[in-house]
Amino acid sequence: MLRYRPAVGYSRTLAATNVTSLSVSNDWPLLQNQASSNNNDLIVTGTIDGRLHSFVYQPGPNSYRADSTNLPAFTRSQLTAKVQAGDTLTIMGVPPGSGVRMGIDRDEDGVLNADVPPPSLQISRLSNNIVVNWPLSASAYTLQSAGLISGWTNSDDAVEIVNNRNYITNAIAPTVKFYRLKAVAP
Repeated sequence: MLRYRPAVGYSRTLAATNVTSLSVSNDWPLLQNQASSNNNDLIVTGTIDGRLHSFVYQPGPNSYRADSTNLPAFTRSQLTAKVQAGDTLTIMGVPPGSGVRMGIDRDEDGVLNADVPPPSLQISRLSNNIVVNWPLSASAYTLQSAGLISGWTNSDDAVEIVNNRNYITNAIAPTVKFYRLKAVAP
């Protein structure tokens, strides 16, 4: 029997302009209470000190577990203070039992999302071409390029997939071109 879960899918984005408003002051505890009653899990995504992170609410200790072993658990008041200092967070009710997967360990491999090392980008020369490749599994990253170290844009080079790796091949040009993999916002 499917049980009605009214808080699943409900979200609210918190910014310095609304984090202390009455509506947020009502909604956030409501989502926490629903999570404490096993009607939903509660996740938080956004920035902490300007860096992308996510959290899952833990009803027992009444805290939010981070997506990195390098961050402590936060209380609601600590997250509120981060938002008041300029960060932006979104709170969301998610189906019961899915908070860890949706919030802090997307592939449920036991390594928290922010602790997963970034994929390697390999660049080599093949005849008169430059070949750039990276793992196909790096779907949370996008390839960017720039003629200078500033001015990064998403690369529009054609990508070929060979043996679970992404490849682009370009003729050697007289100008310098830099490449990087940039994490896509969750």
